[in-house]
Amino acid sequence: MTTAPDVHDRGPLNPVDVTFLAEAGAALAHGTSLATIAARIAALAVPRLADFAIVLSPSVTPELEPMMVAHREPSRADVLRADLSAETLAALIERHTAPRFIRSLEKATDRSPELAALGRVGARALAIVPLAVQGGTAGLVLARTTEAPIDEAIAALYGTVAGVALGTACSFARRLYRQKLEHGRILDAVPALIWFKDRDNRILRCNRAAAQTASVTVAEMEGRPTETFYPDEAAKYRADDLEVMQTGEPKLGIVEPYQLGTDEKIWIRTDKLPYRDSTGEITGVLVFSVDITRLKRAEEERAELLDRARIAQREAEQANRSKDEFLTTLSHELRTPLTAVIGWAQLLSRKQQLNETERARALDAILRNAKAQARLIDDILDVSRFISGKLSLKLQRVDLGEVVRAALEALRPTALAKGVVLDARCESVRLLGDLDRLHQVVWNLVANAVKFTPRGGRVEVRVDEERGGARIVVRDNGPGIEPEFLPYVFERFRQADASSSRRHGGLGIGLAVVRQFAELHGGTVRAESAGAGQGATFTVELPRSEAALEPLGEAALAAGGRALQGLRVLVADDDLDARQILSAILTDVGAQVVTASSTNDALDALCSAQPHVLVSDIGMPGRDGHDLIRAVRTLEETSGHHLPAIALTAYASPSDGQRALDSGFQCHLCKPIEPDLLIATVARLALPRA
Repeated sequence: MTTAPDVHDRGPLNPVDVTFLAEAGAALAHGTSLATIAARIAALAVPRLADFAIVLSPSVTPELEPMMVAHREPSRADVLRADLSAETLAALIERHTAPRFIRSLEKATDRSPELAALGRVGARALAIVPLAVQGGTAGLVLARTTEAPIDEAIAALYGTVAGVALGTACSFARRLYRQKLEHGRILDAVPALIWFKDRDNRILRCNRAAAQTASVTVAEMEGRPTETFYPDEAAKYRADDLEVMQTGEPKLGIVEPYQLGTDEKIWIRTDKLPYRDSTGEITGVLVFSVDITRLKRAEEERAELLDRARIAQREAEQANRSKDEFLTTLSHELRTPLTAVIGWAQLLSRKQQLNETERARALDAILRNAKAQARLIDDILDVSRFISGKLSLKLQRVDLGEVVRAALEALRPTALAKGVVLDARCESVRLLGDLDRLHQVVWNLVANAVKFTPRGGRVEVRVDEERGGARIVVRDNGPGIEPEFLPYVFERFRQADASSSRRHGGLGIGLAVVRQFAELHGGTVRAESAGAGQGATFTVELPRSEAALEPLGEAALAAGGRALQGLRVLVADDDLDARQILSAILTDVGAQVVTASSTNDALDALCSAQPHVLVSDIGMPGRDGHDLIRAVRTLEETSGHHLPAIALTAYASPSDGQRALDSGFQCHLCKPIEPDLLIATVARLALPRA
């Protein structure tokens, strides 16, 4: 084992040595990459100075490989890298401040683990040359795999040359790394995704936002192929990159969706530009992507708003056309019956000699056209009331079968005159409903069917129970309804043919009235048709209220004048006329009636009258009917006596009825009330008394 020899003791260098050192210096003078310089230092030493050489560089940057290996047998280089560690070499080099030469490792007295590790990889003679580099441990290890001598003087001189080159490269690498960190901070501050990719599709640089799209760090992404992180999109990305690198033209404004995880989708706008080195050669592509999800959503919302505006405009234009068509049709429909009425009336008023047949014909025409005009006006008023929310129902117990039969009888002459057969099969189905409104529903449906059914056609009408409710079905074999018009058949003022040359009259509100009345009864109506020439079917479904399904005191009704004999009824209503008529109805069938004009009067009468049933208005000044029934129910908690109660009110909406039941009433009836319904309801609620 020796230390570095004095070059002057060796004598002058021979030309071969001079040439080697000169060429090595020249080779190491070119290039600034620390990894490249370290690899060259190792490579130049083999085989001139050693069978294998190892260069240890300081840890200037985290990604730098600190150990470079060269072997005269290239396949052995990977073995050396696997069997030796940078830590082992650093520990060996740190113990030396000058070159050290071991001519025979086998005979060396130093048995350190580091030398033993080098012996295991085939070293027989060694040169350990520390390199003067700032910022960490650096050195050159030269090894012979035989005991052939290492030219110690040349090795020492080569170490000096290598140290200068490695030191320069380390200084440059540190500056470059600091610049990279600064650039990285700048890139990370940019609200965009940034990639620099080379021609081999490797990601050379990226910012944190770009790395986060693949759920990795910047260090994990840099230096690796694009397909590693974006396997599904890599082929498309690569095609765009190649186009940019081949043409030298940027590719701007690429907008496409990108899936983040399983739920979130974002929109990305990408610009791709060619990346050129200092000579102007295109070496890669710069990819700059911006999240435009908010902008895209704003555009979509704007487009949706524009679509809605266009739809609203079309609807407004359609509504305006419908209004004009309606007014035109209304004028026609009103003037047509007026022509007959005025004409015949004028003939009668002039007292011309008309025979009995002509007089009867005139009166019949006047009556018929006046009724048609009255029905037309009623329909228009009903639509107006419905729109303004002022349309209410007068509920009573009705037999739907009887309602339908009555409507059919009224329309049978019209059907016979047109040669249309009315085929009716009506079951008796009881429910609570407005008799007049239900009659109008049936009349409008059947009249509509008769109007559109050709001579010799057939209109079928069915009434039956369906799923606990009542169902009316009106089916004709007329011209049918086009599929395009079917969704609008129940809309106000909409007609399949609104032209002046249409074959059938009408305002286009009859079916709208049907839907309004059906819905007011808590039911539904639907239209079905297989298309033109296939006829049409209209189905109305109505619920049957609990009160309609129960006996409703039929035994009491059958008892006539003694229906409520012995019952005490307390009637509370602030309206005198209402109290008097209710008292008269109930007294007439044997009830003993006590009246009260306010909630306080009613509460006072409870103790003295001890009624069996309470009938109370809701809208009373001061404390209303809800306050009254709540007070009654509170008193019952101490008395233990339960008083059946009926809310009889002009508040007739479904929500009013539900509120009355929630307050404590057993039943909600609407004013004006049919006497039979009131008597039956009082009797039914009083039945437990018996």
